[in-house]
Formats: sequence, C-alpha cells, structure tokens
Amino acid sequence: MGHKHGLVFTGLTDAPDHHSRNSTHQDQNVTRSLTRRLAILPMVVGTVQKSDFRGAVFGSGYMLRSLIETQLYDEVHFFAPLLAHQGAYERMVADVPWLRSVRVSVHQMLHLHKEVATHDYDLVFAPTFSPEVAGLASLRKATGTDFRILSVIYSISYPDTETAMLLNMHAPLRDDDLLNCTSESGFTIMLALAGHLRKRFGVPLPLTLDMAVVPYGIDTEEFCPGDRDQACAFLGLDAGTRYILSLGRFSVVDKFDIGPVIEAFVRARQRLGGSWKLILAGAAAHGTYLEWVKLLLMRRGIDDAVIIRPDVSDAEKVALYRASDIFVAPSDNPQETFGLTAIEAMS
Repeated sequence: MGHKHGLVFTGLTDAPDHHSRNSTHQDQNVTRSLTRRLAILPMVVGTVQKSDFRGAVFGSGYMLRSLIETQLYDEVHFFAPLLAHQGAYERMVADVPWLRSVRVSVHQMLHLHKEVATHDYDLVFAPTFSPEVAGLASLRKATGTDFRILSVIYSISYPDTETAMLLNMHAPLRDDDLLNCTSESGFTIMLALAGHLRKRFGVPLPLTLDMAVVPYGIDTEEFCPGDRDQACAFLGLDAGTRYILSLGRFSVVDKFDIGPVIEAFVRARQRLGGSWKLILAGAAAHGTYLEWVKLLLMRRGIDDAVIIRPDVSDAEKVALYRASDIFVAPSDNPQETFGLTAIEAMS
C-alpha cells in the first residue's frame, strides 16, 4: 500500500495506456480510443443548489480542478443524482471557468451502467468514500471495463464510515485505484479502521486499493490579503472594532461545537475589553442548532458582542477573513481531518 505526498495524483495523472485495455475494447474506433474521459459521480445536493463546487464538497471541487488542469482529459461527464437536478448541474458546470478547456456533459446517475459500457472512461471520481465505491468496482467487473477509481476520505466520524470501509474491503478494487486521505491523521485512522474490521470479523479482508495523503489546496488568487477598511465597509462592520472570526458549518454533528468558542470568548472578553466582538459565520446546516447558539449567547449575556452571519456568500467569506484580527478554528471532532478554513485564513 503506497503512501504518497504531493499535489498531483501519482498514477492517476499518467497518460492512459489504451493498448493495455482488455479485448472487449479492441474493436472500438480510433477516435473513441484516443478520447480521454473523466466521469464525476454526484456531489452533495446542497452544493448544486449553490451553483458551485463549495459547501460540503469544497475540497472535492479543488481536487476536480487539479485533475482538469493536468490537461489529460478531453471530456468530463457529470452524473446528476436525480432528473430534477439535471438543470442545476448544467447551470453549475456552465459557470465554472476552468471547465471550459474540456467538453462537458451532464448525465443521469440512473444511466451510469449504460454510460460506463459506452464511453470507455479512464477515471471515475467518487467525491466521497461511500458504499458507491464498492458499487463502482462491481460495475467495472460486470461490464468488463477498465476505468480507475478515485475517491476521497475527508470525514471519518459519520455513522456509515465503518460500513463503507467494510463494503469497500469486500469490493473488487484494484491496486491502481486510489483513496486520497486529506491529512496524515485521516490516513492513520483509515488504516486503523481496516485493521479493526479484519480483527472484528476474523477474516483477512485486504484493502486492495492504493492510499495517498494529498492535502487540499486553495485558490490564492481568491483568498489573499486585502484592505481591512474596505472589507468592513462591504460587510457593514465598524472598522474601529476588533473582530475574532470563527467560520464553519453551524452543525455539532458535521463540524465543530461552537459552545466552547463562546465560553472562551466570555473569558477572553473580560481581559480584552468591550472593543472586541466575535463573528460566527458559515452555512446554517441545522436551524435548530443555530437557535440554540443564539439562546446560549443570551444566557451568557454577550448577544450584543457576537455577530452571527449564516450562509455567507463567497465574497462575504473573503471579506470576513480580511476584516478579522483573529481567526479561530476549534475543530474538536476527528471527522475534521483537514479544515480548509485554516489555510484560507492564513492565505
């Protein structure tokens, strides 16, 4: 099992060797055999609704961009989870500048088996290491196709993580398939989980796909220093006030518990004085949790010193980093193997 580092997926960015395809592909025409195709399985619906690659699969969007910018693929096929999402997917991909260098089309996930048998994909990208990876491997075997599989593990505390690992350990994955771990901790935990499952079930279940550690990156042209006063004016904030920013999803399940941040601010404010305010920003994943946060602020008597900005736009997010004096990333959940907000703030 390999352990690679870097910003490029070793092996997955090599030029495909079509001469090694099995006999079922030898009668395909020359045009088809020279076309290099990348298939993208469905991303999170919330991301589609925002018409970009942000939200729960922000990092996967960066990973997809890195694959496109290798210039090894001529066509990219996106698969929408439902017919109702077809239009949203088409609008999403039409608005992405770095997709304009390739031919892009949107297909239905329901027809994946037909598209796989028809289009001779070189790589299929499954944005999350879920049971669908096992399904992909089985589909490849059943159709006699030869595409490679790329998946990502960036969340390791969801209830189905163990189930996904167990199913994928049983799946006909290959050593040229790749599971990317976005951090060393994620890599270590996935190896430990595989060992735990082998011991628990008493059978030598091999994890046949390769594993790598490839940290996420960010767009430094977007996340870069800027004028603080202009950022405050854009956000409607007082430039004379000092700000502490905590940015992440408002969800104790998906990300971090904001409670400790609030308690720390209560103690810090006693020493810092009233010139400081706390900004809590991010996607409001669970409305009831956000209401609990507001109630806690009132009980602690600091609701006038805390600014809540749910569901911020991309422009607001950049401005918040520029307007803030301190950034706090209180990840207390092993799921957060690599928080993008930390490197966004540092940039």
